[in-house]
Amino acid sequence: MRWVTKQLRNGLLVVAFGAQISSSAAWSQVPDLSKLGGTSEVPALESTPLEFVDGLAEVKLKLVESTVYHFDVTDTADIYKLSAEAAEPVSIVLEANTIELNERNQPTARTKLLSDSTRGFGDRTARLPATTFKPGRIYLGLAPLNPVDVTLTVERIVPVQSPASLPNAPSKALPVGNDVSGPANGETHCMTPALLSANKVVDLALVSAPTSSVEMYVYSAKANRAEARSGKGSLAISGIRLKDSAVCVRSRDDEETGSWRLVAEPSQYADGPIEPNSDLKYSTGPSLSIGQTYTMPLDARDEDRFSLAKLAGVGAASVHVISAVNIRLCLRETNKVVECLEGRDIRFSPFRISKDTVLTVVNHSYFGGLYELTLERLTANPQDTVFEPNSSPGFQPIIEGAFRIQGALSTSDDTDTIGFNTGDVGQLWRIMVLGESVGQIELSNARGKIADIRRHGGNTRRLVAPDVYLEPGPVYISIYGTPGDYKVIAKPLGSPRADSEREPNENVPRRLSIGQPIIGVSPTGDDDRFSMYLPRNALVEMSIDVPPGSEYYMTFSVASDDASASLDRQIIKPGGWKRTVSIPAGEHELRIEPRTGSPAEYKLSARYANPFPVTTPSALKLAVTRVAEVSAYSIFRQRVTAVLNITNTSTQPVSGTLDFWFARSGIEVIPYSVSLAAGESTTKVVSFLLPDDLYDGDLPFFVAVRTDKDAIVASTEHHLKVGFRTAPVGAIPARRVPPALAGGINVARTSLGAQWLESGGISVGEDGDYARGNPAGAGNLLNLIDGFITQGTDHEGLLSGGGQQVLSPVLDLPGDKPIPIAGIGINTRLDAPQGILGFAIDVSSDGKKWREVLVGAHEEWGQTAYYAFPGGPADALKVRLRATDRRGGDASRVSLSGFEVIARPGHSGLNNLNIADKELGALVSGNRKMQANRHLQIDAAEGSVTRFPGDMGNPTDFNNAITFRNQLEADIEAVEAVYPATFPDDGWPFASAAIVSASAYGPIGPFHEIGRFDLPAQPQPNQTIRYELPEWSSARAVKVEYEHPESAYFLAPMIMKFIERPEDETYRSALGTWGEFATAKTVAKPDALDLATMKQALASVHEWLDRFVGAVLGKERNGTRPDVTSDPGHRALVPGSPLLDGSVEFGVRTDTWRVPAEGQTNRLKITARGSAGFDPAVSARDSSGNETEPIEIVRSPLRPEVTYTFDVTPGSFLDVEISEPQRSVVFLIDQSASIASQIPQIRRAIIDFADDMVTGRDAVQFKSFGGDWARDDWITDPETLRPLLANYNGGSNSAGESSLLDAAKLLENREGSRAIVVITDGDVDTKQGLVEALHAARARVFAVKTPSNSTFQDPSISQPRASFWAGQTGGEVSLVLQSEDISVAYARVAARLLGPKPYSVSAQGEVVVLKPGFLQVDAAMAPDPKTTVRSQLIILDASGSMLKRLGDRRRIDIAKAALAEYLNSQLARSQAGEQLNVGLRVFGGEPSSCDTDLIQPVTRFDNDRLASSIKSVRPQNNAKTAIGAALLAAAKDLQSVTTPASASILLITDGEETCGGFPLQAIQSLKAAGIEARIDVVSYALEPEVDRRPFEAWAKAGGGIYVDAADGADLENALANTSRVRFTVYQDGERVASGTSGGDPIELVAGKYDLHVDGMAPRQFVITASKTTKIVPN
Repeated sequence: MRWVTKQLRNGLLVVAFGAQISSSAAWSQVPDLSKLGGTSEVPALESTPLEFVDGLAEVKLKLVESTVYHFDVTDTADIYKLSAEAAEPVSIVLEANTIELNERNQPTARTKLLSDSTRGFGDRTARLPATTFKPGRIYLGLAPLNPVDVTLTVERIVPVQSPASLPNAPSKALPVGNDVSGPANGETHCMTPALLSANKVVDLALVSAPTSSVEMYVYSAKANRAEARSGKGSLAISGIRLKDSAVCVRSRDDEETGSWRLVAEPSQYADGPIEPNSDLKYSTGPSLSIGQTYTMPLDARDEDRFSLAKLAGVGAASVHVISAVNIRLCLRETNKVVECLEGRDIRFSPFRISKDTVLTVVNHSYFGGLYELTLERLTANPQDTVFEPNSSPGFQPIIEGAFRIQGALSTSDDTDTIGFNTGDVGQLWRIMVLGESVGQIELSNARGKIADIRRHGGNTRRLVAPDVYLEPGPVYISIYGTPGDYKVIAKPLGSPRADSEREPNENVPRRLSIGQPIIGVSPTGDDDRFSMYLPRNALVEMSIDVPPGSEYYMTFSVASDDASASLDRQIIKPGGWKRTVSIPAGEHELRIEPRTGSPAEYKLSARYANPFPVTTPSALKLAVTRVAEVSAYSIFRQRVTAVLNITNTSTQPVSGTLDFWFARSGIEVIPYSVSLAAGESTTKVVSFLLPDDLYDGDLPFFVAVRTDKDAIVASTEHHLKVGFRTAPVGAIPARRVPPALAGGINVARTSLGAQWLESGGISVGEDGDYARGNPAGAGNLLNLIDGFITQGTDHEGLLSGGGQQVLSPVLDLPGDKPIPIAGIGINTRLDAPQGILGFAIDVSSDGKKWREVLVGAHEEWGQTAYYAFPGGPADALKVRLRATDRRGGDASRVSLSGFEVIARPGHSGLNNLNIADKELGALVSGNRKMQANRHLQIDAAEGSVTRFPGDMGNPTDFNNAITFRNQLEADIEAVEAVYPATFPDDGWPFASAAIVSASAYGPIGPFHEIGRFDLPAQPQPNQTIRYELPEWSSARAVKVEYEHPESAYFLAPMIMKFIERPEDETYRSALGTWGEFATAKTVAKPDALDLATMKQALASVHEWLDRFVGAVLGKERNGTRPDVTSDPGHRALVPGSPLLDGSVEFGVRTDTWRVPAEGQTNRLKITARGSAGFDPAVSARDSSGNETEPIEIVRSPLRPEVTYTFDVTPGSFLDVEISEPQRSVVFLIDQSASIASQIPQIRRAIIDFADDMVTGRDAVQFKSFGGDWARDDWITDPETLRPLLANYNGGSNSAGESSLLDAAKLLENREGSRAIVVITDGDVDTKQGLVEALHAARARVFAVKTPSNSTFQDPSISQPRASFWAGQTGGEVSLVLQSEDISVAYARVAARLLGPKPYSVSAQGEVVVLKPGFLQVDAAMAPDPKTTVRSQLIILDASGSMLKRLGDRRRIDIAKAALAEYLNSQLARSQAGEQLNVGLRVFGGEPSSCDTDLIQPVTRFDNDRLASSIKSVRPQNNAKTAIGAALLAAAKDLQSVTTPASASILLITDGEETCGGFPLQAIQSLKAAGIEARIDVVSYALEPEVDRRPFEAWAKAGGGIYVDAADGADLENALANTSRVRFTVYQDGERVASGTSGGDPIELVAGKYDLHVDGMAPRQFVITASKTTKIVPN
């Protein structure tokens, strides 16, 4: 039945190649199944029965339309062969189906079992795979594309007799014939066909019903699976030879009515076996040769493997496979290096053949077919050829440095990856790929994609990656495209220039700074993006020069519609482009896209244009000759002078005024006039008053002379240099809040009782806001008086929606009495330059009459601007805001973000202020256990009691510390507990008492109790319990604990109120106005200081700054600085003197202080006080110049200071060096959806920050909220940081508190300046332990608050939280109003971290009596047991005294038991890998004998032999104790030991020497003979009168330990101690002590020592008096 297996292959080939026509034509009698169901519309099925003669049914017919035949199946083991042959090349369809009919012979359902079609042309036979059928009627359908004569043939082959049952295991397989059948019951049936038994090459076919699941396995003689198939209906294994093998089959049929049939036939591939070959262990397939073509079958679901090991060394080769079915061709070098391609025509070329090379051909389809495989030898130079497999990094060796290499893509799905090492330093590289078939290249490294370059039209053969910075290490080039050859060229270009564009920049724009040109390269397909920020409207000269032969598109986006039209999309051609354009303030983006790219450079620049063009020719000459450099990011305003030279070269006098334009707004200039006679020259000194917080860099400004007729007759440009290393010039305290308002309470808060009133006919709704849909379009005004200012259109208050009518809102102030109002505050923290400009304020003291008290213009942006009433405080019940002018045109909106009404400081008249109110800025931070709602007891909207776990009479810590607004200090006069209106019905009792604690330092304490008061057992609804404190208690944080004497759970009050002391002339409230993020109550003194005089009097800039601040705060220091010693390199630091000041800077400056140890002083304590986020490093050298280690380092929990304690020789000195260690900054980025639009600018700003990094000085790490760290180690250069930022993915959640905790832990052990920069818009909260972790890290938190894309943020949490982080760590809060503010915020951080660091230092001398300390060596301190050989000789006392009884047992029996236990422990160590050698010597023996015998030589540990030797020891009466002789004999026993340093002797005896020997001399003889064995002595059951001192002396001389064991338990412990690793302690080369690892601590005098552990390198350690030093493994 050869046709069976042949048809399984060839029939499937027809299906694989054939283009099937629609099968619906064959069943035109069967309508849409949706109409089935026996309705009258469905015609009865007409079909013709087939008649079989000798198993054959054949019908010849003219096939014009669809025709149906049928036959009945009774024997499910019958195999059917079905085919239809057309007489002409016309497409036909043949199908086998089952059909359900109703009583009227109408079809109700059809199941298609098999189908095939012909394509016409040369293919005229539709053939179905050989199959069996389930019992029932089979319908055959025929349909033509055109009428044609057809012969339908159905052959039925009946089965032969088969065994009744077959075993289910291959090892029990029965020999059978070559045609076997069985039931499709899902069970396994195993057999050995006759042809396989004869070791023939066989084709196997398993045939079952089309819907059956079938499996076929071939097992070797040892029952190992050699080949496997699975699928539906039928399976084949072609060309298999495996002697004594077993075939197991399984067929599953849901109805279990079918059968399976296995047929074995001589293979048509008899020239050589093909299978099994899916596992190379059993492969008998052909051994492939170079230059030959092999034609082989590939069955459905088959896999063929070919080892090329025999061809190893032939050099480069290619493999070409052509298949009739879709296959997967894989080239394997190892199990991990695999490249696969799919298709019907596949080529791998070139590849190198090694002993591990394997080719795999896989068919995952249900169709089989033939394939041809050809191997060819190639000539390829290994140095310049890309070899396969190479689809992934690491498949091929890394190329070192620059290279030229060629390769080929095999298919359109092929990817070639080339790895190369960029070297030891980061630099720019140029990557070029030549080849018409290459469509895309991608650069990547271990951290992700670096660049992606695609072909963009044209017929160029070249793809060029723009000059891209690659950090040190492997980089991979992945090449994609269509089949064809390519060449890759890679070469380094050196370090990037400061003005380079710095690829990649298509996602993160490069900053284009005014006055700083950028050089870039933009080949075809490379877009370059740049961002530019203008702090104010300006004329800017833009220019770009492009290389010859190129053209570029330049697109400029702007912030508003006010930009010049010349900024539209431009085509830039060679020769360049230059325009002077008007650009509005804000963030802008410029994009350069190559129209015709070029590898040559272009130049892009922007500079401020002169806003004062000279309109008429003039002979007036103007120049700025000098201007002072000023400080960047200063907390002070600065007054600076500039010198102008003006010359009138004309014959006419000239007069006018000086006009100034600065690139930064807010700079004040006194008006100056100019009057010059003809030919006259003058020098003019002008003064500028600069705002605080100027940005770093050059600040351009223009000066012009404007005549009375408004004509510009002269102008010039100059730059004001601003640097963070420069001290403030003419410093004046910055006054965010005018002195008249400082400390006054903002009474315009709904939480204090303020509310809006009807105004201008516009009413107020139930929600307290002005009614929606009012004529002015006003609304959202509640946002103005909630006490929190948030950016964004969703949080702004509208006075007008854009029409002519503008609302003048009226605010009713708290209380029913007039409040003296000193001024107001307005904030325009808006998304766009719009809003209120001119304004007026009216007040009413009686609610009826109004008077105007203030008229002004609001030009500030971002920070709240405060305006004091010029006539002084005005009493008011109501306040009205009137808008008199708006930004933009008449159609623009009038809006603002915040409105404050400031009461006269100390005179608001407000009493009973609860400052622990969430709506007034109070916060809760957790200490240990966190409650679900942390703000529960400060949120009046919560409205429920809280359940706490009880502690049976002990206070239950709520563990949440409450801080007040901006963590300001407040005086508390009373505490109130408020109960809700309703109580739960859970039966829990109420807390019986509340304990209130306060801290003057903050939420981590320390706290002290300030009051305890009883709470009612049965409180009433809405009841308030007030507790008056005995005296005002000043606190920055408070905490409440509760107690109940019995209950496991109890209920606490709903709200806890902390009532602040009323404000007056001497006290200012914590709710006072000090600045939005101010964390201290400070009022600038009105009297000016002579700062210039002060500065000249001080030598150090930072000393001057410290004195200045002290003078401003009224705390100028007293005392004089001691004289510098005669050594000019040192400054004197006398113990006991006040703190002295200095400054240090990494790599620039260190300070050395000489500290004398006067009199009997033998200890010096050096206290170095840094600042928030900065710990100065302290090191010391003694008078001999030797470095000395501190014996103790203590960090203050309350101040940023550390105390180092040094031992010193009386009368000498220490030179103490103060320096700045490395700086470490962690960036935390919120990448959640609400901030997504700002992420590119955030990353760009970090890169800008990194530009000032110095390798070795600065370390950076970053991560996103919820993401992983950018890399495992710190980033120490900006070139590494850039690609990391550009390609970082990270997380995208809002888990800011978790990320802060991670950052704090990362910084905890870092030295030097430490900072965390967190940028977020979120309402993140504290996490358990966060506050403590931040304090432990000693890092400043700089919170950068950005506007949110979300309308759901809660400013009562988010803004105070940002202030909380900064306030607790000495950091700052920066607000982002436009993207430039992100870079400014980071630059401000850099200014705080870089530059000189001030510090203070003091010294204290002590005379101390040094107490001993203790040394404990950890049990883990031991050499590697697998590399160290340990040898031991056991000397056992077998003298007559060992026969004495100890209790009910003899001493020798107890000793043997203890030794057996000891040997068991040694056995465990031996089995764990330790190398042990153990021997046994005894002394005693015959009566009166002094003999000693070696029972077991010192050889590899053998527990059984040693145990047997010990068991054989038999002491004799009157045998003597020959300790000395045994020790002398040990010298010979240990001669063969290769590592005597790790050898030891264990002496076990129960008595003194009785043979006249000298054990001590014997031990000394061992040492003299070079036997450095350690000797441990265990005395056992010694009589009380025996002197133990000789035993101790023996152990000491042998460098071991002595243990006196009284009984068996003591003996076991003693033996365990002797097996521990030993150590020896040396001081100045002298041995001073010894002990065992893991043993008891040993006592040592305080000082420095060296530790020698057996088999390990020595280590130094320091012993501190009264303390234990523990030594653990490194």
